[in-house]
Amino acid sequence: MNGRAHRTDRAVISRHRIPHPLRAALALAWVAPHAVLTVALAAHLRDDPARLAGLLDVRYWVPLALLLIPAVYIWREGIDVRRGGVTTRLHVPRTLAYHELRAWRWDRRTGIVTVWDRHGRTAFETHIAHLTQHERLIAALEQHVERES
Repeated sequence: MNGRAHRTDRAVISRHRIPHPLRAALALAWVAPHAVLTVALAAHLRDDPARLAGLLDVRYWVPLALLLIPAVYIWREGIDVRRGGVTTRLHVPRTLAYHELRAWRWDRRTGIVTVWDRHGRTAFETHIAHLTQHERLIAALEQHVERES
């Protein structure tokens, strides 16, 4: 396979994420306390420049940066449909070629979509209500992967 074909397989046909308003609100919910804390500390310490300089200390910013990881995770979480397979960003980002997937099932009662790999292990599982354009994801699975009966 040459580089051009590989890039074509990697082209995203559709992206499926948490709906934008909810995704933005969740990410903002993780970021807002850090912003409020920093503004409150800066306002409280504005009269004492020596203590205000303490806000530049790594010991202040590293824990806050670590606590922002969930906001980044929420923003990036989702599934990308590609010509050659799907890329999941549900826990660990990974690309799964369609030939690596054995079967899938959509339980309409619970709204859960489960996809298994060729070894019978769960490749990914997600609640369909958490994804935008879920019809296109289902259509891609129907086209490329056998549906479990």
